[in-house]
Amino acid sequence: PDATGLKLKSPIRSLGLEIGYLKSVNLSEKKVTLNICITAPIEILSDTKAYVRAEGFLGDKFIELKPVKYVGKEQP
Repeated sequence: PDATGLKLKSPIRSLGLEIGYLKSVNLSEKKVTLNICITAPIEILSDTKAYVRAEGFLGDKFIELKPVKYVGKEQP
């Protein structure tokens, strides 16, 4: 149920902000598939990369997405 310390409901972050959570982790012989739920108003760009990060030295793990595009309401 986890991979590299990632667990269900682990945060998904981008630019320091929490933008979603990890729904499931599927392990196979050749790859890991992460199903994520994005709850923030962002667009995942085609060149977005996912990184496993830790909070602090031995902290909980999370997924960081780089880059993403904010698509919320424009500020005047």
